[in-house]
Amino acid sequence: MMEGRPRHRMSKKLQLAFSERRIRKGIYRMYARLRPYHLIGAIGGFLTVLTAIISLAVSTSYYISAEWVIIVNMLLIGSNGLIATYFFGAFSASRDSLIKVGSLIAGIGLGFNVLISILQMAGVYVFVLALLGALVMMAGVVIACIKFIMLFQRDAFVVVFCVFIFLGLLLSLFWTWASLISGAGLGGLLIYFYVHNITY
Repeated sequence: MMEGRPRHRMSKKLQLAFSERRIRKGIYRMYARLRPYHLIGAIGGFLTVLTAIISLAVSTSYYISAEWVIIVNMLLIGSNGLIATYFFGAFSASRDSLIKVGSLIAGIGLGFNVLISILQMAGVYVFVLALLGALVMMAGVVIACIKFIMLFQRDAFVVVFCVFIFLGLLLSLFWTWASLISGAGLGGLLIYFYVHNITY
């Protein structure tokens, strides 16, 4: 009667060990999938900062050449494309439902912005469509960042970066150069995730 108990305890220990191993493997796989997207999104965020600086310099110059307008639009397409890649990657790799929803909405909005930039280079610009794409993108980013704050509320860096993103998005409704702030916040947040191996 007494011999069955140690075996029962050993089997429980083995089950716990196997379950812990599976959890670690799952976290490692999720980290391995998210990490390259963090780097891609960070590059896109910092490219947004560069684009905002160049766009501000071009808009304040006395003579605006067509070449500089094309360069700014190409940079916009590149930065929005990289950030959209991150959000679609987060949608596919994350296990959090709210982050998935926010990432999908943000990715769709950014993809819409890429299409609008391409049309603008072709000489077609529809203000209503551009505004709609920007609002969809903002809604998705806000949802994802709110969840980041909820998950990492004890991490001051994550909270500060998310506040910068919120501030930049709010100001970008009035001034286009404000994307400099949101781009720096997003780039800083994602490079922080990349360096510290953070998953969600």
